[in-house]
Amino acid sequence: MNTKIENPIKDEKGFTLVELLVAVAIVGILVSTALPMLSSYKKRAFNARAVSDLRSLMSGQEAYFVDNETYFSSCENAECEVLSGFKLSKNVQIITASVDDGANFFIRSKHKIGDICYSVFSYQDNPDGAIRGAITKTKGDCPSP
Repeated sequence: MNTKIENPIKDEKGFTLVELLVAVAIVGILVSTALPMLSSYKKRAFNARAVSDLRSLMSGQEAYFVDNETYFSSCENAECEVLSGFKLSKNVQIITASVDDGANFFIRSKHKIGDICYSVFSYQDNPDGAIRGAITKTKGDCPSP
């Protein structure tokens, strides 16, 4: 007579509670270290979009100048789209785009979520001392012109 009783628990396959808790803890640690880096990368991407739009707008102003011998007079956000097919990216703001005497322009741009304000000047003797066409950046909000 066979009196040996088989243990049904030994034949079951799966994870123990401790193994699951360790796996969840490891995933939690990985996520907590990755999220701050992801936030930083997103902010850099938003800033890159703002400077890219600024460069495109600057090229549009120069193309307009070649055709008309003057810079486009006033350009705020959507009004800038007349410049050589310039299309403003979503959430990028053209803070200031002004022309004095049609011979110079000054433009500032910033992404709503970004943390840097970019400025470009078309003339040599500007208030910030930047060189013609050089893009300068200011941390935080754009200063008033």
